[in-house]
Amino acid sequence: MFEQFAAATTDASRAAEACACLPWLITARRDQGAAQNAFATLMSRAGDGPLPGPHSLAASLLFVHAALTYGSTFNDSYYADNLLPFCKRIIQQIIAAQAPGARMDDGGLLWQTPLTPGPNPAPPVAQPSTRLNALWHSVLETTATQLTAHGDKTGDHFERLAGRFTRSFTKTFWCETHKCICPPDRRTVDSHGIAFPDREGLLFISLPSAPTPKTKQRLVVAAHRAAGVTPLGLQNTADDPAVYPLLLVNLAEAYLNCVETPTVAAEARAMVDELARYLAAHPAGLPKTFVNNQPTTDPDLVTTCEAHRLLARL
Repeated sequence: MFEQFAAATTDASRAAEACACLPWLITARRDQGAAQNAFATLMSRAGDGPLPGPHSLAASLLFVHAALTYGSTFNDSYYADNLLPFCKRIIQQIIAAQAPGARMDDGGLLWQTPLTPGPNPAPPVAQPSTRLNALWHSVLETTATQLTAHGDKTGDHFERLAGRFTRSFTKTFWCETHKCICPPDRRTVDSHGIAFPDREGLLFISLPSAPTPKTKQRLVVAAHRAAGVTPLGLQNTADDPAVYPLLLVNLAEAYLNCVETPTVAAEARAMVDELARYLAAHPAGLPKTFVNNQPTTDPDLVTTCEAHRLLARL
């Protein structure tokens, strides 16, 4: 698996995939040297801007998340001198609308603008991406805390922006009727009442910093546990028989983060027991999807790394 990760790190088109896997390298393998090498490779391609590639904004946010994970794990001079300043620059560039494919509104939310190449591109339509905003809030608030701890007053500005984000998030993403996190276009009576909750909403709770109180987080987790959960993954939509192991990992981690009982770790571990057994029997890794308990794709690097990372945490 490490060889696959190393290949993703050196491929500019797979920067987002590599950054999504870095927390596994840091917390599960605790390979400080390999993590530093991967960060250096990614930063060398970025220069002073966001990470290049087809998913630049997602890759940049995932890089910051991984760098903050490195800081909380090792907290060494490499983090203070190299990673934290780079994270600060990425966030400043996103705020200044210098990251391709998105803009930040006055409330601090990121609105994704689809890139439409071609001689006559259609006018872009901005949408508030659940996934990107979950990452954005988490890295914004955590970076603010880290900068303040290192004596950088920019942390105060980021903290105020995170506060604005929280207020905007509640208006934009929180669905009081169904007690879940969904973008506005998912809240019509016909679709929202039938479809499962927007599974990407779990990221707001599974990441280190959430914009909602734990009472609401537990409501969201309950909504997701009530539909489409199997031992090998979560269904994404009611009419698709495929189940996604990565969504089950997100659900277990969200549960671990928001439930406050003495047995929470054991309960979260029970959610992913079948995934752990599959990994023990199939060292190549987890597929992106299962149908009828059979893998329907080749092993997926991000799914496998995230599962190993959570299992190490448990």
